[in-house]
Amino acid sequence: MKRQQFIQAKEEEIIHEFVKLYGEDQRERLEKNMREVIFLFPDSQVEDKEKALYFLCHHPQCFNSYPKTIAQDILRQPDYTFFYPLILKKHNQFVLQRLIIVHKEHETDAAILHELKHALMTQLEIREQRNSLSFISLKTGLSITEHACDEVSMETEIYDRRKIFLLNELLTEYDASYITNQLHQYTEIFPDQQQVEPRYTWQHNFFELLNTCPEDILNYFRKLELMNPTLYLNRFADEIEWLNAILQPENLEIPVQEPQKQYFLKYINYKKGNR
Repeated sequence: MKRQQFIQAKEEEIIHEFVKLYGEDQRERLEKNMREVIFLFPDSQVEDKEKALYFLCHHPQCFNSYPKTIAQDILRQPDYTFFYPLILKKHNQFVLQRLIIVHKEHETDAAILHELKHALMTQLEIREQRNSLSFISLKTGLSITEHACDEVSMETEIYDRRKIFLLNELLTEYDASYITNQLHQYTEIFPDQQQVEPRYTWQHNFFELLNTCPEDILNYFRKLELMNPTLYLNRFADEIEWLNAILQPENLEIPVQEPQKQYFLKYINYKKGNR
């Protein structure tokens, strides 16, 4: 059985757990995005290595391709499992292709669900078009980048990047860990995953910060993850970028100290009162 088939067999259960976090009104959106995800396992399935190279650097409709040498380096690194949103133009429209590349040591339910949350949360929005240039917002959860896509050269340039990746990664791992635990109460994606000890990542060092947050604040973050890129950029991105600054390594100790938790919570409560 191919690894993709294990995921397909549990798709209904996976979506069910995401719907429990994001609400029944998001089911259709989550199901649609799930259908657009391509999972590739280049270490375990030889044909997936060629497919990964095709999507990363040879796809004729892709604007944000990698140079071949960089794509090959990515595929040689066993710890480089990641989600990559491809910006394509098909039938005269910009579309997303949600690509997840999974190396062998990350063939776990937890790793799949982490990258899948990135994929399901990603949105593409055309902001402006001028001649051969299209200005596109690419939003993944709380992180957003602005791209200028040149339809003549078929290249893209990132001209604005919101530095909120730490908070986005923390919330993604936090929710992926929760969904993994919930799923493992009754099923698993890959065989024997219910017995596997959770893999400790850097994000787990800071779970205490999110444990400090009331549930309505966590739901507020999730609402921002789903928010339209334009509204998010215009009204909320600066706020979240400031909050992300608290998570810079020079500002935190491991384990997180009580004064840091209180500072994080104080800021959250301030924002809660001013929304």
